[in-house]
Amino acid sequence: MEKRRILLIGVVACFTTVTFAEVDPGLKGIGELTNEQMEDTAPYPHCQESPLHAAVRKRDNETVAHLVRYGADMYVYDCDLHSPFHVAILLDSQEIIAIFLKYRFDLRSRFINGNTLLHFATANGTERSVVALINGGSIVDSVNNDGDTPLFLAVKLNRFNIFKALKNKGANIMWLSSNGDTYLHKVLRTGDANLLLFFIEEGVIIDQKNLEQETPLYVAVQKNDPILVNILLAHGAIFEKLGKGGRTYIHVAADSGSLEALKTLLGHGTLIDSNDLNDDTAVSLAAKRDDAEMVGLLLTYGANLRRKVCHGLTYLHVAIMSNALNTLKVLLEAGLEADGKDISGMTPMVLSVRGNLTQALELLKKYGADVNQLIGNDMQTLLHLAAAQGSILSLRWLIQEGLSINATDAMGMTPLHLAAFKGQFLAAKELIHSRSCINCKNSIGHTPLFYALINCHQDIAQMLKDNGGISQ
Repeated sequence: MEKRRILLIGVVACFTTVTFAEVDPGLKGIGELTNEQMEDTAPYPHCQESPLHAAVRKRDNETVAHLVRYGADMYVYDCDLHSPFHVAILLDSQEIIAIFLKYRFDLRSRFINGNTLLHFATANGTERSVVALINGGSIVDSVNNDGDTPLFLAVKLNRFNIFKALKNKGANIMWLSSNGDTYLHKVLRTGDANLLLFFIEEGVIIDQKNLEQETPLYVAVQKNDPILVNILLAHGAIFEKLGKGGRTYIHVAADSGSLEALKTLLGHGTLIDSNDLNDDTAVSLAAKRDDAEMVGLLLTYGANLRRKVCHGLTYLHVAIMSNALNTLKVLLEAGLEADGKDISGMTPMVLSVRGNLTQALELLKKYGADVNQLIGNDMQTLLHLAAAQGSILSLRWLIQEGLSINATDAMGMTPLHLAAFKGQFLAAKELIHSRSCINCKNSIGHTPLFYALINCHQDIAQMLKDNGGISQ
């Protein structure tokens, strides 16, 4: 039966436009053939109305009953992609509907866009047709390909008499989708405030979570719609409720870039500096997206500028790790120390050198960061770090800033020693080009060439030899 219905869809092939004069034109998939569906019917160049369709249109009950009794196909489509049963619903012919039900028309059958006859009747039929289908065994909460139940369609199309009929016949106002969405989740995704109010007033649970642990308020915040947020809060949504990952709604707004929703939430008051399970705050989440405007807003509402996040980082570190230059500037302008260390003692300058982020280095220097800082117990300069990491852009920037190219660390190692030791060919080349000391010895008497040779960096060793390098 199912295979036959699939084949019969093809009878509309040669038509580039299909009209549905009696069908609600706003209900795509129930009263409209999509381009894809038209392509699917292409192998079938002709369509025509069956004798059963004709008898239904004439309201000839006796002929309809005779044809069905003697095997007429109840599922065949006419050129409007309507079965005879669809036509009976459009004509509100209760006697013919009763005939099809008597002869066991499969009410579980799916038509265009996964719609059942109950979907079709909800959109285009009468209340009594809907009731007849339910009494005949239609699944009242069946879902089409758009995830719509007949009840949802009735509300969406303002067919409130049919909504009441469906509800009276067992349609579940507390229906859940396959991912646990309630009707509130569903209407919030459409952004329709009127539908939201309708389902709230019908008693749908306002704080129910779906399988992703998302409440309706979570969806509204993600959608960045302050009107929807305010409606939910005004009707009792719990503001402090934690979602997945231990996140507050402030976290959700910050992570999804929902600035307008965030403004609304901040106006209601909240724990602005709370950390989620990843140790992120709203500020750190906004910083990771380089949303300088949002970071500024959070600081205006009292976010703690000097809070450690992400397991010990300052907000400057977070911004630099995301190359969030706009946010970095906002944080520096707000007074965050340019040389503030993270929990491991690393400064933003060190992080920027490692990341080859010269624009960040410029900003940090402008706001007071120490270019000549020494790193750790080894007493290395930033130039040592750039050479060891192979951070060429940082290396060039530091040389231009006047750092000593032959500065030594606690072991007497120059930047060139470290480049040779680590096998950083381009860094070594840049240092040689900048007239670094080729044969300077460290505290135990070794030159850069010695370290290139013992670590098998033959390309660097040859370059050093070509420039007069000796191994001792």
